Amino acid sequence: MPRFARGVRTSARDPQLLRLWIVGAPVALFIAHLVLARARLTEAYGFANFRRVPREIRHPLLGTAILIALVPSLRRACMHSVEAWGTRLTGTRRSARIALAVALFVGFRCQNFYLGDSADLVRNIASGYWLTWREPIAIAIQAGAYRLLASFFELESAEWSFVLTSTAAGSAYVFLPGRMARSLGLDGAARRLFVGAMLTCGAMQIFFGYAEVYALASLALVLFLASGLATLRGRHGVAAPACLLGFAGCVHPLTWFAGPSLAYLVWSVGGSGKRVRRIAIATCAFMLPIALVAAWLTLAGHGPSQLPTDKLGGADGRCFLPLLRTELETERTTLFSLRHARDVLNEVMLISPLALPLLATAFFRSRAAQSRPDRASRFLAIATLGLFLFAFAFNPDLGPVRDWDLFATLAFPLTAFAAYTFIQRVKGDDLTTAAFLYPFTSAVLSAAWIFSNTTRLNG
Repeated sequence: MPRFARGVRTSARDPQLLRLWIVGAPVALFIAHLVLARARLTEAYGFANFRRVPREIRHPLLGTAILIALVPSLRRACMHSVEAWGTRLTGTRRSARIALAVALFVGFRCQNFYLGDSADLVRNIASGYWLTWREPIAIAIQAGAYRLLASFFELESAEWSFVLTSTAAGSAYVFLPGRMARSLGLDGAARRLFVGAMLTCGAMQIFFGYAEVYALASLALVLFLASGLATLRGRHGVAAPACLLGFAGCVHPLTWFAGPSLAYLVWSVGGSGKRVRRIAIATCAFMLPIALVAAWLTLAGHGPSQLPTDKLGGADGRCFLPLLRTELETERTTLFSLRHARDVLNEVMLISPLALPLLATAFFRSRAAQSRPDRASRFLAIATLGLFLFAFAFNPDLGPVRDWDLFATLAFPLTAFAAYTFIQRVKGDDLTTAAFLYPFTSAVLSAAWIFSNTTRLNG
């Protein structure tokens, strides 16, 4: 058969393959979670969302979710119901939406203090810990929240101060995906997919009363991303995103791994005529919050001499995974081992279960769509790549399962990039189907993960 004829036949099959993939990917995810629910946690923690959900609930719930994905009439009925509910919710006052978010974040707050450094933090904050160079703003906010609550209530630990701050961060975050979608020029099904994906990713767990500082760090990072997209839209200059990224790093320095996206932003907007001026403005804006925080810490008696004590890297002082062999108890794997690749896959599936299906579809469609990435896509891709390199190379002292939250911030640029890339490639009825089915899948998986952590476990 001539090559041209083979190409015509392949392109004619593309729509059927695309529809099959859009429906098949969520079904495959549900089946994987059903099969791997009782697998060893260290081997499949990215597919263990239903591990602590009772079997009597797990099987009917996943079975119903699979039916909704597979049966078109049932899927359309659910899609229309969700759209009607979303329209009513959008039409309500902002205060009512904030109240709903607070009720969900507090009502299903995380009480699994085995995760991350939660058990230590709730004790240390209550014991007077409030100055550090490592995440100065986040710890100061947590300490201030604890002292505020302690002036009204008798508190044994700082647990409720974390509930307060993570809930406040989450209540602010829920409005940002809509602003980002507006900056990207999305509406209709495209907007529903983007916002739905951002609001249902697994990393939303950190806003549910999670006793760590990553809720504040993630909010600061998403504020930077939203400001960067607005800059690309021409709504303001580079000073705002530069200042926000500098501030985000003072909340937690891991957010600075998104720094190359700021460099791209400064380089790409406004043409080459005033590039030197933009670089100077961005540099000053970026350094301003850092200088203010450094001055505050020094005046508070926690000067630069404390930097070696407060550095990143945990108890062993090593930030990154070893290349060839492990030497310490906190080093569980090497950088390019298959075990580490498995851990990376688990982390991505936990914090952003939609990312890989969305990106796989986008790359499958890239040749047929014949579209090139725009500046917003490149900006989100660079931010994602920077944080992914951090997640790939950094050594989690507590192991990948317990230290999942250290890399949770990656989920937000990753999900935004994956959803936007998908939207650029897929149109029409396929996009409408995906706009319901993909966020629905993510919501079911993330809800199980969040529900599982409402049971109290101590570190």
